[in-house]
Amino acid sequence: MTRSMVAAAALALLAPAGALAQDTAPPETEIEFGSAMEEAQAELTREFDQLGSLFGEIFAAEPLTAEEEARLPLAVAMADHVFPAGSFAVVMEESMAPMMTAMMARLTDDPAVAVYNATGVPTEDLAALEEEDLQEALALFDPHYRARSERIGQMVVTLMRDLFEAIEPAYREGLSRAFATRFEAGEMEELIGFFRTPVGGKFARQSLLVQYDPQMMAIVEQLGPAMGEVMPGMLEEIVAIAEAYPEGRRFGELAAAEKARAARLLGRSEAELEALQPAEEGDVELEQMGLTS
Repeated sequence: MTRSMVAAAALALLAPAGALAQDTAPPETEIEFGSAMEEAQAELTREFDQLGSLFGEIFAAEPLTAEEEARLPLAVAMADHVFPAGSFAVVMEESMAPMMTAMMARLTDDPAVAVYNATGVPTEDLAALEEEDLQEALALFDPHYRARSERIGQMVVTLMRDLFEAIEPAYREGLSRAFATRFEAGEMEELIGFFRTPVGGKFARQSLLVQYDPQMMAIVEQLGPAMGEVMPGMLEEIVAIAEAYPEGRRFGELAAAEKARAARLLGRSEAELEALQPAEEGDVELEQMGLTS
């Protein structure tokens, strides 16, 4: 998660506190908070725009040919059958919203985590307490924990629903254009004819929803065992890559002649480059602990 995304989330979580403080906080405080929220929102929008541009570059679509453009109306009609307007809303209602609600509940149901965040007492020690004592401690440190967590869960679900609704027109357009490139006119006419039958219509309407059906989402349970199968091979390959391609050198690791050449190429003195070279990760950790001079 990027810094701006963290900032946006933090501002969203702080909003109730800001609202409570409006009666006593000076006007400039409110302006600063609003400004910070706007800046975080603008930064988040920019980052999503950049991400969208990156995907656009990676998956650059070729313009439709004249022949494909000619059969685009048929492709749109086909998309209307397999992806009726409002399909994403149905996906959210039947599958995504319950799944996300359950996930949020799992994240917020353990009071030990919240008490740990407030006190630093290890969660394994908190787990040994009576449930009633732990709940009472949670109410003492954070009386709004449950209500806030539920509100955040509702916010996330609403955000995803609104996002799906906003992206649906573009999705339908992309689906139509993809159909136009992959199916001939006669094939689409034949498929549309099938979709107009009762069973064909049901198949078309359910084709997207099936992908988000709980029966399909449940295959995520197999992710752990599957990772267990493929991970050893991946680790072996990582080791092989590290052996075949050693890490690059920092400026201080170059020979004297190489340092002089690097300085000429970069237009900096050797002393500057010595001072500018980044610290190794271990050095950073030692410095943070105050163990370096």
